[in-house]
Amino acid sequence: MEKRGQFTGRRFALVMMDAAATFAVGALWLPSASRELRIILGLWLIAATILPMLIAGAYARVLRTSLSNHVLEIAIACLSSLLTTKALSLWLRAQLDWSALMAVTLVLFAVLFGIRVGLLRAHECFLRPWRLWVVAEDEPTAYAIARKAAAYNRRYEIVAWSGMRELEQIPERLQRCDGVLCTTAVRKFFESVCAQFGKELMLVPGPSEVLLTTATVRQIDDLLVLSVAPLALTTPQKFCKRCFDIFGAALLLLICSPVMVVLLAAIPRESVGPAIYRQRRRGSRGKPFELLKFRTMTADAEDGSGPVLAISEDPRVTRMGRWMRATRIDELPQLWNVLKGEMSLVGPRPEREYFAQQFDRELTDYPLRTAVKPGLTGLAQVWGRYSTTAESKLRLDLMYIANYSLFFDVQLLMQTLRVVLQREQAAGVSSGPALPVRLSPEGMAEEQRQA
Repeated sequence: MEKRGQFTGRRFALVMMDAAATFAVGALWLPSASRELRIILGLWLIAATILPMLIAGAYARVLRTSLSNHVLEIAIACLSSLLTTKALSLWLRAQLDWSALMAVTLVLFAVLFGIRVGLLRAHECFLRPWRLWVVAEDEPTAYAIARKAAAYNRRYEIVAWSGMRELEQIPERLQRCDGVLCTTAVRKFFESVCAQFGKELMLVPGPSEVLLTTATVRQIDDLLVLSVAPLALTTPQKFCKRCFDIFGAALLLLICSPVMVVLLAAIPRESVGPAIYRQRRRGSRGKPFELLKFRTMTADAEDGSGPVLAISEDPRVTRMGRWMRATRIDELPQLWNVLKGEMSLVGPRPEREYFAQQFDRELTDYPLRTAVKPGLTGLAQVWGRYSTTAESKLRLDLMYIANYSLFFDVQLLMQTLRVVLQREQAAGVSSGPALPVRLSPEGMAEEQRQA
């Protein structure tokens, strides 16, 4: 997660490029009678196009995301500019028809997308991937982390991966890499040696260690102390979040009501059973509540197996249910849970008590995520997948709570729209092969040796 207020020169330059391109498209292509109106609409296009991308954090990950993500982000921004510019033209009583605005929107989309394609191609041509040595407490964990890093948009190249027992020839291996990616269990072996050799040290924190990212530095006599605030929202934050939830849930219910009415009628026609599925989930401070969602499985899905996590290509999921899960439409009835005060629009996803008790035993910090109300969406849903492990989701949930702000909620809601359009992030627990990765020659030799 980027630090608040951090805005690098590279991002500022990209914003300026987008602003100049947007103004040029608006001022040159919008058919209007006066020069002044062209300028007004051009400036409005800048705000209507760039502001949504700024709020959604698109400029923070320009070189760390795929072209398909860029297509979605730019399409959403251009749609925003199309609708708001038409509304402005009506208010100004300017004669702008839909065909002219559509042409401008398409040109704007092509220009913004072209800028990003050029940046990505230049980055691939002139900057080599960052060479990493991945180390964890055991070899399987190190291998899993290495595959995630290597598959991350060709940004990292894995030189080697090791478990704690294979820590040998550290100086020699450091000479072949730009940095070390390790878990906190083995960081003591690398903290001083990485500083000595001028190598970057990247840590995969434990769940509760995420809270240190918000710590403030204090002095007690000659002691340096890190102070971590309680993991809870203040009273003003709770009030603002509740007002935002009520307004947002009511608005979304109004907008989505036609779709919900159609699903209420269509679901029972495809498979026997009620359209709405009710399930007890763990809520704020561990208090259980009844969660509502559209039924996506057959009515007797767990009669023989008991509670089971969904998997990829789950045979229990109906044809319509598969589509609803991919688009997250099955979660819409939870807007009623939000209005009732049992949930929030943004927060950790509520877990079934059966699985929550399992996670309590496996992860000692798991109950910390109930410090706030569960949400329709959250940081774990935006950054992760259904197949993301419970520990990784817990890290993200605690990161969200520790960094909460109303603006952060707005960002996550906008980014959720992008996630909804990406079907792979709606997949269940993975049961297929691992992702293809980018390995250096040394990394490929390591893979062959460990095979």
